[in-house]
Amino acid sequence: MSLELSGTTGVKGVAGSVSAPSIVGDDTNTGISFPSADTIKFSTGGVERMQISNSGVTGTGVGGKIKQVVYKNVTNSLSTTSSSYSDMTNYSLAITPTSSSNILYFDTNLSTVKLYDTSGVDHRGYIALTDDGASSYLQEEQFRMQEYGGGYHLGLFLMKTFSYTHIKTAGSTSARTYQMRFKLTAGEQFEINAAGQNSSMVIWEIEP
Repeated sequence: MSLELSGTTGVKGVAGSVSAPSIVGDDTNTGISFPSADTIKFSTGGVERMQISNSGVTGTGVGGKIKQVVYKNVTNSLSTTSSSYSDMTNYSLAITPTSSSNILYFDTNLSTVKLYDTSGVDHRGYIALTDDGASSYLQEEQFRMQEYGGGYHLGLFLMKTFSYTHIKTAGSTSARTYQMRFKLTAGEQFEINAAGQNSSMVIWEIEP
């Protein structure tokens, strides 16, 4: 294929390939090629690192790319008086990572978190994230009654919204389900999403 110089289109006519790019410096297997319509490829050492096309930007040289996002909204109200972790019904998400080395970022926003207490004791509620309902948790957060003058406030501990985040390496490409669980160490009741409020769960898979 010949090289053509044009006053309207510039330099054209050499498509090149990933292994032998058409635009290079002294290194003949590192540069830019135009292998097909509406496509530009960048390569180093004869290996494709990035592609730009009508579909967007892809390639091993593009870090921090979002691979997929799974999410759900939850409106059901839940409560517990148990001192053992219980599943939060519907507060779970399944994801199948595209690479075991990718990062999973969890973002859960819980609405109207309530901890009831009328005894003046240091009562605490806990929320945890588990992997496929495992007994061990990936991350645990604690709620507790506030202390005033040596004693604990009687009545109701209330939060309108609570943001829960966690980051981990995917570890495999197998489908996994991540479940929120909760418990109350002592007291009367620990409640999530009271009065039909709206909570959300999101998992982002990110290529480092």
